[in-house]
Formats: sequence, structure tokens, C-alpha cells
Amino acid sequence: MPINAERNGRARAAFEQSLSTGRLYVLTGAGLSVWAGYGTWKQVIDRLAEMVRRHGRGEIDVDLLVRQNTNLLHCAQRLGRCLGNEAFGQFIRSEFGPPRGKTDEIVYRFFSLPFRHIITLNFEESAERACAEIGVACSSVSSTSRREMSIFLREMHNTDYHRRVVHLHGMTSDPPERIALTEQGYADLYDDHFFLNFLWSLATSNRLVFVGFGLKDPDFMGRFRENVRHLNEIREGGTFEDYCHFAIVGLRPGEDDEPRRFDLNDSYFIEPIFYNIRTNGEGEDHSEFIELINGIADTFGGQARALTPRPAPEPAEPLPLDPDEIRQAERISDRFVERVDPGGDDVQG
Repeated sequence: MPINAERNGRARAAFEQSLSTGRLYVLTGAGLSVWAGYGTWKQVIDRLAEMVRRHGRGEIDVDLLVRQNTNLLHCAQRLGRCLGNEAFGQFIRSEFGPPRGKTDEIVYRFFSLPFRHIITLNFEESAERACAEIGVACSSVSSTSRREMSIFLREMHNTDYHRRVVHLHGMTSDPPERIALTEQGYADLYDDHFFLNFLWSLATSNRLVFVGFGLKDPDFMGRFRENVRHLNEIREGGTFEDYCHFAIVGLRPGEDDEPRRFDLNDSYFIEPIFYNIRTNGEGEDHSEFIELINGIADTFGGQARALTPRPAPEPAEPLPLDPDEIRQAERISDRFVERVDPGGDDVQG
């Protein structure tokens, strides 16, 4: 079924208008990592299983374990336990370190777009490397550091605060038990009041565009759905278009864009920009995604990759917080906790 071109065009125009303000945040997932040379989640699990085979010396029925755990988070957790914490950490650093494959040019064009900040569910640092390559100052923030997250919340709208890449599920440099790669890692993260308050702030005080993210993660999307309901309270006197988020979404053959659009509008306050995913003998063809991003980059004069690459300006180190600033950050965190969970338990350190 063809995509409704008129509605899709309006969605793209609204997205580009929001992007032109320089205040739009992008939220990226594994679908963008593939263009940066990383494997799919299925490929990650396959390589993790192979590592367990080598370490287990035939004592572990890896094939049976993988077949019995179709949920990839559960599978990663059980395979990681078979390896042990140290070896699992080595696997994560190897798998999500500098990529084995070539980074596609589209990654550089994408990150040359005028996004304010980058929020990502990925552990790897392809966004940081791409920004450095095109000369955009950029620093990393990990969800494992409440101090860094508090500073980001305080400074994110400050024009002197250069672009940050916020890793919601942790980074490869974090201890493996702190990374949301397993079911337990997810449970710990999405039960943390501080983290949930951070998501609430993102969803209600900024406009996001989801790219390379399937919008099917039950933990993240469940919380996002709860958070955007607050928008129904603050948008009185405005329109949906004044407050909506955006998403670039691929449609497979036979999928109908209209019910998908209505569901994203009503459930998540997201206006999608669709593109077609083609199928061929080698798998799925996302060439329309490339065409879409190139078209948007052309609109904004996105020629950054064509320029002579130069090192990014040395990011300024944040000034150490004095005791008063630490207490201020804690008060901010406490207010976010009370907003999301009035009367709930104290945030755990």
C-alpha cells in the first residue's frame, strides 16, 4: 500500500521547520549503528554465543540456550553469565568499540544536521566519532553518572553548552553490570527514579526525533507513553503540531501507514515520516532512508562531510562542583522524583 504522500510531506515539512530552530534533539537506536559499521542485535547475539562456545569447551549447549531464549535481552544475560563478568565486559568493549565495518557517508551527513543534542540507546560512540570528523564539538554523557546527567539537565538549553551525546543505556567504558544489555540491566535502569525523571524531562520539555529506533522497546516506550501524557495538560490552546515529537520510520511491504500513524500520534505524540523498506535477494533495502536523509541534509546545506575534516574543538571540561552546587543538583533530582512519583521512595545512590 503506498504511503500517503500529502500527509508524509506535511510531516517532513514540520520536522524540517523544527530542525531549523536548532533546538530539536535526536534519539538514535541500533538501526543507525548499522550504517556506522556495527552489527545488528542478532549478529551481536551470534558472536556472543560463539564466544561462549569457545570458553565453554563443549560443556554448555549454546544452541539450546539461544533457541530457548528468543528475547534477546534474556539471551544476552544468560550467555553473559556463562562467560563471567570479566569476559563479558571484554566482549562488550570489543563488540561496541571501534567498528569492524566501514562507516557509511550517510552517518556524517546525518550528524551534520543542526540537532541540539544527541540522545542514544547505543553503547558505541559512532556519534562522537562522526562529530569529531566533521569538526563539531561534542562530549559524552553516560546514564551511569548522576552528576553528568544532573549537569546536562541544568545546562541543556544553554547556548554556550556544546553538543552532548547522552547514552541512556550506558557506554562501553562503563562496568558491564551497569549497561542495559541484559534483562537485569534493563530492570535496574528502568526502576531507577532518577533515570525515570530524566526521561520525563526529555519527553515533556523538548522535541525529539527518533531515528534508527523501532519504537518497540517495551521499557522505553512504556515510560515514554506515560510521560507524554503530561503534554495533554500543557498543550491547552495549542495544536498537536505545536508539541509533537517526530520519528523516521521504515515500512515493510504490505504495511499500512495510516493505522501506524494514528497509533503513534495517539499513543506517543509522535508524528512519523515514513519511507519504504524494499526486499531483495540479499535482505532488506533501506535505500529510501538514505535518500530521505540526503534530501534533508541538502535542504540545510549539509555539506559538512565534503569539507576538509578537522579535529573538533577541545571540549571544555566542566568545572568541579562545589558543595553548594552538589546540593543544588540533588534538589533538582529530588524535584524530578517528586514530579514523577509523588510520595515515592527516596532515590537510591
